[in-house]
Amino acid sequence: MIKKILIGLGILVILIAAFILSYFFYFTRLASPEANLHFENQDVQVDINYCQPSKKGRLLFGNASEGALVPYGKYWRLGANQATEIEFKKAVLLNDVKVEAGKYRMYAIPNKDFWIIRLNSQLGEWGAIEPDYSLDVAETKVPTKSTEETELFKMTISEVSNGALLIMKWDQTLLEIPLQSVN
Repeated sequence: MIKKILIGLGILVILIAAFILSYFFYFTRLASPEANLHFENQDVQVDINYCQPSKKGRLLFGNASEGALVPYGKYWRLGANQATEIEFKKAVLLNDVKVEAGKYRMYAIPNKDFWIIRLNSQLGEWGAIEPDYSLDVAETKVPTKSTEETELFKMTISEVSNGALLIMKWDQTLLEIPLQSVN
């Protein structure tokens, strides 16, 4: 009899845990929806998968002592939920840094006047887990610009005369990263 009660309790615990986990994943995806970005012209072919967090009245960028969500000088996955991934179908110059064709984890180290954007070969990570930095394959420094306040983190790609321009906007911060084909 005790064995049946323990088995029943075990099943109940498993069902409750499954419900809590599915509830957590469902609502984190609602709060930070997934976005898929595809761009292709004759020079640049790129796909980006990321999740879009909202500002929700929070201090986003600043010093850790101020309670910033994304402190200066610290790893940020460029979104929410799973790590942001970027795929180049052909080799490109990412802000003058050569990147071979392939799929990479893309993340940032924000600072007040510039961000360091890095690409890493470690894929498939969930959450704010920092990458194995020894697997970084590219790094570039990008100046920040001020812009109108943007509630939802957004990436876009625009065609320009010599390739494309990857644009990132959140809060009052704007980054523009040139993408050019490697000839």
